[in-house]
Amino acid sequence: MQNPPNIMLLGAGAVTEQLHLPALERLGWLGGCEIVDPDSAVLARLRSLWPQVRFSATGFAEAAARARSFDTVVVALPNKLHFDACKLFLDTGVPVLCEKPLALTAAACLALDDIATQSKAPLGVAMARRHSVAFRAMLASLGQGMIGDIQRIEVSHGGLYEWPSVT
Repeated sequence: MQNPPNIMLLGAGAVTEQLHLPALERLGWLGGCEIVDPDSAVLARLRSLWPQVRFSATGFAEAAARARSFDTVVVALPNKLHFDACKLFLDTGVPVLCEKPLALTAAACLALDDIATQSKAPLGVAMARRHSVAFRAMLASLGQGMIGDIQRIEVSHGGLYEWPSVT
């Protein structure tokens, strides 16, 4: 079997714990992972669940010095930090996968696109719902003028969709 990719996960919150780590575990890639978060208590709890993962109790800016030793970086930080983290890691040339939203403004998203293009580092946004059959059907209907002018959008998908948060 090939060595797992080296993946740096920025942020030890709910999306890392409940989505990324279980997926990486199923892929057999936890041995190549490092989670970066300044909260050592949160890291200690995750370490008890995934002892094969490496942990670093630092901020993302400090971790950027080691960026080139990773195959990719996953940005799973609070939304207000997405732009700065993505920019910092794209500037090192490392591919970045950012949890949604990519940034807080359209201008910031376009700036990150420019940075990714300049650095030739791939930049992706983790927004899996856009691939669902229902979402694609809705977009097609909108594109064909079948629905009319949008006044309001409500989404119901059969259950709660909330990430636990820490205050």
